[in-house]
Amino acid sequence: MTQRDFSTSLDSLNARAVKGGLVRMAIAGMAAVAMAAPFISPVSANAATDGATTTTVAASTKASAGAFTADGKDFDTFADALAAAAKADDKTVTINESTDASLSVADTYEGITVTAAKGVVFSGSLRINASKATVKNMTFKLDPATNKNAQNLIVSGKAADVTITGNTFEIAAGDPAKGASQNKDWQPSSVWLENGANGTVINKNTFKLGQVVNNSGVGVNIVGNGTLPITGTKITDNTVTSGPISGEGKSGSMMFVVGNGNTAAGSYGITDTTISGNTVKNGTGLAADTSRTYAFAVTATKNTVIDDNTVEGYAAVSYSVWPSQGPNDGLKVTNNTLDAFAGVLMGSYVTEGGLTVDGNTFGKNTQYAYNGNTTYAVNQDGKAYSSVAKAIETGATTVKLLQNVTEDVTIPAGKTVTIDLAGFTLTNKAGHTITNKGTLTVKDSSAKKTGVIDNVTHQKAALYNEEGATATLDGGKFKRSKETGTADNTFYTILNHGDMTINDGTTVELLLSDGKPAGYSSLIDNGYYSGKPANGKNATMVINGGTFDGGRYVKNDSYGDMTINGGTFKNGASDAVLNWHHLTINGGSFDPADSASGILLNGKVYKGSEDGVATITGGEFTLTGSQKVVVLPAASGPSQGSENVTISGGTYAGVKPEAKYIIKSSGLTTNEDGTFGVKKAVLTLGTTSVKHDVAKGELTADAITTLVAPSVNVEGYTISADEQQLAAINEAIKAGRTGDFELKFNAVKEGATEATITTLTETATVTLTKAEEPAPNPEPSDKPSDNGGAAKPSAKPTTPSSNPTTTTGNNANGTNANRLGKTGTAIAGISAVAIALLAAGGITIAVRRRKA
Repeated sequence: MTQRDFSTSLDSLNARAVKGGLVRMAIAGMAAVAMAAPFISPVSANAATDGATTTTVAASTKASAGAFTADGKDFDTFADALAAAAKADDKTVTINESTDASLSVADTYEGITVTAAKGVVFSGSLRINASKATVKNMTFKLDPATNKNAQNLIVSGKAADVTITGNTFEIAAGDPAKGASQNKDWQPSSVWLENGANGTVINKNTFKLGQVVNNSGVGVNIVGNGTLPITGTKITDNTVTSGPISGEGKSGSMMFVVGNGNTAAGSYGITDTTISGNTVKNGTGLAADTSRTYAFAVTATKNTVIDDNTVEGYAAVSYSVWPSQGPNDGLKVTNNTLDAFAGVLMGSYVTEGGLTVDGNTFGKNTQYAYNGNTTYAVNQDGKAYSSVAKAIETGATTVKLLQNVTEDVTIPAGKTVTIDLAGFTLTNKAGHTITNKGTLTVKDSSAKKTGVIDNVTHQKAALYNEEGATATLDGGKFKRSKETGTADNTFYTILNHGDMTINDGTTVELLLSDGKPAGYSSLIDNGYYSGKPANGKNATMVINGGTFDGGRYVKNDSYGDMTINGGTFKNGASDAVLNWHHLTINGGSFDPADSASGILLNGKVYKGSEDGVATITGGEFTLTGSQKVVVLPAASGPSQGSENVTISGGTYAGVKPEAKYIIKSSGLTTNEDGTFGVKKAVLTLGTTSVKHDVAKGELTADAITTLVAPSVNVEGYTISADEQQLAAINEAIKAGRTGDFELKFNAVKEGATEATITTLTETATVTLTKAEEPAPNPEPSDKPSDNGGAAKPSAKPTTPSSNPTTTTGNNANGTNANRLGKTGTAIAGISAVAIALLAAGGITIAVRRRKA
């Protein structure tokens, strides 16, 4: 939201919350405190006179007998009790009865303690001029219906190190114009510091701040001046509740701390104040934006620290207005939990770099975390500035936005700067939104990642990275929100002439107002549409991730080197990427508009500046209809440069890449999901070692291929065995030789030419073997045997082969295979040829079979 938008919304809010005139707020010294427009406008009031208040004091104020106790004795007057306490060990005066008297502790009573008995309500004025005095365990009350005095407890007269602790302060709701004062400008303050009070400690008290019509009920009102500044005040660990309201709660405010230095710019009437550990609750029953509850409002102070407080209500930290006051300086707002409608609202009431904001947490009721023309951005130390440029000028290395900013930002040469969008929007005034001449990093630390860099001007980019500059984009959305897609307001969203890296978390878009892609200008231009680099170095862009939406193309222009490792490229008005020079796509997903021609439009014209070299090694590509992976310019246009396009990887849905672009060592695959892949071709052998018995004869090419089972993991390759090596193996078989022989298998891409051919080769080992020779059969004996004429076996037994296993079943002739025939004998390893010859001679054969 711009400042103008903010003003409009808050003006309307104030119109609801304020009725019948300007809203008054506490101003030190009877001056009304006011928030700057668009929140609350200042009102006229009289400034406090140095050293004076509206309270009349008298040290000898009479009361009933025993109204005061000191040193164990009762006294009728406060003065007598003080005198006695000054001589006692504990130096304590106890107020025993409720009273509206005006009491004073002179500076001669150093170290005095004033307290009250249980149930006593003090509605008068107690002035402390004594150093090291303590006011504790009392109940104070101011009521517009009954009180004329406007302050309960006053620390004045250069009193030092006064302690105010354990008390309860109450301001009743009501209309002072109808009360005892009959004064519509009556402004009650529970605690009032003036005239050089030094080192006052206000600790662990309870404040109940009711709504006073037409003015403000103030818990602690610090009234400074240049002659007697208020210094070293510590306001810590107090509990504050606003309410009840008066009527409908539309008039009057409730404020915990108001500090007015009442000095001109360059001097400070309040210094070294610490406000820490306090809790401010909205007890009005109204929503935060109408609660009229303010925690801390300071002006013309030096070195005020507001730390570790918890705040509800309308405004947590704001400024107090009085004429001729200068701004705060050295104001620190840190580590607070702020659930107020406005978190830190300083307007112009702080010096350039004079506000530090860091570590604050904002709640669900906070609509404006920071507002004011001095709180647009902070540096790495949390110091706030009125612009990003001012922060950079003062040496900032990190600039974090605190609200939406409108300015043209330039990073000077030699500067290294990180811009953290922090969920806000940086919009240009007239030029490029960011012109980088140095080293720039852009990120967005917000939880919802809503940070934006926007440009609204014709022929200007959201980011222009000049030649010699380096930019890294780690987050944020870059866009041109007023892009028309016509010549009246159009340009690239990003223009790079230097070195740029785009990482995950970054979005770059070029869309029309209806969300459709703008089709006149490219989304990104890396390189030179005209001209050339002065130093001879190409523009370099590396895209590791991010989302890229709209525009005509992502363009790699003349003198451009682009590498895409990741990212989502979607729905452009034309092809996804236009390349003129050197492009490598290693990853990312690409889904161009259905009306586009395809993924990559590749052209070349001039050698050295428009080489048209494109390499695709990976990525996911979605195509429809007649779209192509690679699109070439029309024949009448620039040189087509198809010979400079190579594809070696990637996954393609819908359409296959043309084979002519797939490099000679890669090929196509069809995936299970129906997509197509391009992978490096790999030849694999099913087995690298086979055995062949020479007795089985020669090996054909088909037979050996079946045995070895070679394959290629991609389509389009022809596999063959080496013809010369296979011929040599068959010669060995014919000669009956045994041993190991190499056989190469080659895979060649189909359609390859002599210039592009690449052969994949793997080698198998073919082992030629020969069956074992059988043992000789014993000759039959001529002599009759002793067993009835049967032939007598040889005295030397036959030793069987260790490999074959003799079968025990009947053979085909029904005889037992272990028994010798009439003229036969057992033969092991006999060849098929020998068996055939013997069978032809009528000889019965028993064959031993080897195990499988």
